[in-house]
Amino acid sequence: MLGEEPVDLIGHSIGAGAAVTAAEQFPDRIRSLPLIAPFFLQVAVGPAMRLRPLVRTYLRHADAARLSRQLTGSEGNANALESSAQDLRRTSAGHVAQYLAHAGSTRWRAELREALARFAGPVRIITGSADPLAPDAVTQFASRPNVELISLPGAGHHPQLTHASELAGLLHK
Repeated sequence: MLGEEPVDLIGHSIGAGAAVTAAEQFPDRIRSLPLIAPFFLQVAVGPAMRLRPLVRTYLRHADAARLSRQLTGSEGNANALESSAQDLRRTSAGHVAQYLAHAGSTRWRAELREALARFAGPVRIITGSADPLAPDAVTQFASRPNVELISLPGAGHHPQLTHASELAGLLHK
């Protein structure tokens, strides 16, 4: 976003919320919004705020194999998650737990949906078939001419780990 030209700002899950917020604040800098598994368009299932200390402890002690099993259903992506596991052990577990708890906020989710609805540029929403959009989100965005809804067959919440080549193809369309 620091360059001269507008950018395609990609966001995954909670990062999709950051992308929408940036598009709201800097509309002239964002050309398009490819959003992968945007949490605020899915059914709210995040941990409650009172569970944050437990989530922080869990994340701080999770190794890459455990993260891979939790995120993708197998240990096959452990190598790709090793640096994430190290970051969680060192410093970021508390912040991640806080964001996960906040992701259940009805108000924040509604604000992000409203901000996305105001974005006039192209929006590509990519979800896994095993991690679909909430029905009301489909209703809200399916008929918008600037929004494309895409479901990756067999993918879950982390298609960048389990369906990397298919996702890359969709992002380079």
